[in-house]
Amino acid sequence: MRKAPAAAVGVLCAATLLASVAQASEEEQLDAVRARIERVEQQLAASINERDHMQGRLAEAERLVSELQNNIASLNRERAATESRLAELETQRQQALDDLQQQKSRLAEQVYAAYVGGRKEKIKLLLSQKDPAELGRVAVYYQYLNAQRLAKINAVRELVSTLEQLKAQSALENQTIKRLQRQRHVELEQLKSARQERQGAIAAINLRIRSSTDEVARLTAEEQKLVRLIEELDSIMKEFPVGSRTAFSKLKGELAWPVKGRLVADFGQRRNGSSISWDGVLIGAQRGTSVRAVARGRVAYADWLPGQGLLVIIEHGNDYFSLYGRNETVLAEPGDWVEPGEAIATIGDSGGQAQVALYFAIRKAGRPINPRPWFKGSVSRR
Repeated sequence: MRKAPAAAVGVLCAATLLASVAQASEEEQLDAVRARIERVEQQLAASINERDHMQGRLAEAERLVSELQNNIASLNRERAATESRLAELETQRQQALDDLQQQKSRLAEQVYAAYVGGRKEKIKLLLSQKDPAELGRVAVYYQYLNAQRLAKINAVRELVSTLEQLKAQSALENQTIKRLQRQRHVELEQLKSARQERQGAIAAINLRIRSSTDEVARLTAEEQKLVRLIEELDSIMKEFPVGSRTAFSKLKGELAWPVKGRLVADFGQRRNGSSISWDGVLIGAQRGTSVRAVARGRVAYADWLPGQGLLVIIEHGNDYFSLYGRNETVLAEPGDWVEPGEAIATIGDSGGQAQVALYFAIRKAGRPINPRPWFKGSVSRR
């Protein structure tokens, strides 16, 4: 598949060589042409192998970037939950301390009242010679109240002790989360730097390859990979039909765009001045912006693909697929059910792209269709 472009270059070189050795024998000319073609093929094969190797490393790096960013998002959620729990515990602790202080004050008042009241009752009892049983009942009453107060104080003290332990434990967990989060951010920055270097290497290698091959061949090969992938997915997903109250075909003109941004490339527009046209749209937006499913469906693919980077493909039934490519992170997994507006990825420039943008397309039975008539509004061309 890669020999044909190399052979074409070799034939061109051979023509030049034959003109310069017109006096040489036919056999010598043929040997010289073959040797030149072989050298060109070897150089081209080395460049392609290097490019493929770099793409493999790029794919690995971008998968790791996606995984790390998902980990960081999870850590952020866990940290927020921990901080919320700490705040709640602090509120409960403060309330318990306030309750404890109130109980102490009430108990002090009660003890004083019992003491003073008790003394008066004894004096009255001695002077009036009332039934001693009355004094006994009063004493028992105050003893009962005191026991209740003491039990409540002990309970509150235990609660305060428990809350202090929980606070200390939560604080330790929070410190651990912060440490892991800092570590993940460092790893992510290192990985982003490495990815940029690899993207630069790929660009340089592509430049060398394009000097001896056609850009159309590369785009065509990437399109063929995408078509084969969708065909395979279509065959697989037919065994798991998508159930929906509304068929995807009836949603035409009612969908919301997967991301808010500006139109960078339109359906049918020529790609890089070549004879190949865009089979979807390219929407520019800020890095990390959420990419949302346009309709209910099942995730059929969520991985890296040459030319598309981190790609999510959703099957909507009746051979309809929506495609979301060049993502920085993938939030969905194959087999997941997604609802309209559900975040499935974040926008990026994976796949060695030079611009942060979302590639979005709709395909019916593997064939690309213009996505713009399917949406309620239009994408800004700013």
